[in-house]
This record gives sequence, C-alpha cells and structure tokens, in this order.
Amino acid sequence: RWRLVWQDEFDGQDRTGPDDPCYTRPVSCTDGLNLYVSDCNPEELGEGMEDFNRCRWTILSGYNYWGNKTSAFRSSLVSMQNGELVLDGATAPGPFDCGAVDPANQWDWTRACPFHVGAIWGRRYVDIWGDGQVDVPGYQQKFGRFEVRTRISSGAGAFPATWLLPQDGGWPDGGEIDVMESTAPHPEELYQMLHAREGDIHTSAGGVFTTKPPFADTWTRDYHVYSAEWDATEIRYFTDNRLVRRIGNAEVLDDRWDDDTCTMAIPSGHPFYWILNDNLH
Repeated sequence: RWRLVWQDEFDGQDRTGPDDPCYTRPVSCTDGLNLYVSDCNPEELGEGMEDFNRCRWTILSGYNYWGNKTSAFRSSLVSMQNGELVLDGATAPGPFDCGAVDPANQWDWTRACPFHVGAIWGRRYVDIWGDGQVDVPGYQQKFGRFEVRTRISSGAGAFPATWLLPQDGGWPDGGEIDVMESTAPHPEELYQMLHAREGDIHTSAGGVFTTKPPFADTWTRDYHVYSAEWDATEIRYFTDNRLVRRIGNAEVLDDRWDDDTCTMAIPSGHPFYWILNDNLH
C-alpha cells in the first residue's frame, strides 16, 4: 500500500558524491525563536556531523519554549554516532533566569536554563535574507505513513518526543501529530496524540501503549518503531506495527473535566514536518 518517498538513516546513504552540497555546506542552526537560521558555530557542533543532511534538517538552538521554562536547545547535544542520530540532555551550571525576557528586547529570550537538550527539525526556510533563495528546503509532506525507529532516553526528567507540525497554519489550529512521546515518571507508558482546535477549544485525542514487568523499561532499553498513518478521514497510530488508536474526522470526544463534548478535526490544510527532540524538565 505504501510507497517510500523519503527516508533518512543518518548515515549519509543519499549522498550523491563527495561534493554533495547537502553534506558539505555549513550546518544550519535556528535563532532563539526559530524564526531564522544561520550557520552553526563549528566549534559547538557534536561529533560525526559529516553524515548530517543539511538540506533536510536544521538544529534547534536557544530557548526551548516547548518545555516548562527549564531547558534550552544546544547544537553540541546533537551528534552522529555509529550511523545513528543521538540527541542528548545535560545539566548546566547556575545561576538561572530561564524563560525570562530581556526588558530591552522582548524578543530576546535569555538562555540561562538549568537543562540543555538536543533537537532537530525539517522545517522549510525560504528567503530569509531577501534574496529569493531557499535557505533550507527541509522536508514536509501532507498525508502518508510517518515512521521512526528509536530507543528513547531515560533518567530523571526525560521527556523525549518525535512529532509533526504544519509548515503553516499555527498551533493548535494547524494541528500537531505526536508519533511518540514518553515521560520519565512513567517509563512504562508510550503516548501517541493528536492536537487540533474546534472554535476556541484546544482538542486532543490519542492512545497510550502500556507495558508491564518484566518489559516496563523496553522503550528505553530496546529500539522500537513508532508510526502514524494520516489521511483526510483519520489518523492511525502504531507501535511496532500494532494498532494503538484510530482517530476519525469529526469524532466526538468527551471532556475529561466536565460533561461537555467537542469534535476532533483531522488536519488536512498543510504539509507537516518532523521534529525529533530530547527534553528535560
């Protein structure tokens, strides 16, 4: 049923030759708010980045506004080791002012956060410098099967995720497809969620894959395959090809806190791109 249109094994397998610009141009890093990209500082890159596809991926750098004001992205925590992408997390020395805004420049988020993490994404950056050029093509796709094979991080505060966001459309209006999320307090649980909006209501639905002893630590001990099949009518979540949850368009959801209901909308307006990140909180 499915036809492979793109994959990245993080081993340079799609390199066209020794001078392929996707592997020889400088690696791109985002600014603090992820609005722009520039060349990463080579001295702040992780090891083995010669097999990192610069055309498809950008390294996130700066304040991590997805967290709870405790972490910042660092390019040094993204590396390529033995044909694998490695996203690390680390503690940082204080004092901290993580998440504070510089009074002189409200767009300049400070970066003195207690935790540093690695992350990349496939967002497209176009005409950043007004020259009409595509600065980073990235990779975006509307509908299909999105799949990742990974061994997730463990330890206190770990919150790794592989997920999809729309190139345009905003959040949560444009949707969010979480192919895999896990949290350290519940290492036996694996989450696969969909986020959207109905009117002024942020809607979400998904499934939880729970393991029991002696397999409770399997997500952090072994490699597993996490997938989402997305079309205009529904999203189907799989773990190791086992169906975890179907979410249909216009599916009626019960509110977890009161007796209201809302309707789930399957995203269909924009192509989505990958985000692969570690997180600590």
